[in-house]
Amino acid sequence: MPHRSRSPSISRESISTFPFQRQPCCKGGSFCHISQLTWHAAFRGGLEMLFDNQRRHSVSLPAVNDDGKPATVGFLIDYLCKNLMKDPRVDLFVLDKHIRPGILVLINDADWELEGEEAYVIQPHDNILFVSTLHGG
Repeated sequence: MPHRSRSPSISRESISTFPFQRQPCCKGGSFCHISQLTWHAAFRGGLEMLFDNQRRHSVSLPAVNDDGKPATVGFLIDYLCKNLMKDPRVDLFVLDKHIRPGILVLINDADWELEGEEAYVIQPHDNILFVSTLHGG
């Protein structure tokens, strides 16, 4: 039987926790996590009018929320309302801090209900689509 070589061992320090990538820290020796995630949002079915009449946006989102936890879709929704929405009628998009009923959300072409809805942790370069089904979406 031929001799099989052992695969190299992997240290804990060499594994990064997705969606974060380890990068050398400016303070030397230790590592820092990335501070921004770039992802893509699309709005259809009339929702684009709330976001400066643009259907697609590339957005840099803080990688962690105010509590230091990874950014989730729930954090994203709040971020969109505070930083990207141009229309003052926030209630057309959210109701009680949740996506309004009648808005379909797809994360990378999958229904967000399959991904954990607001608890889904956003990954770099995710595509998130918001479609109003009440306005002909």
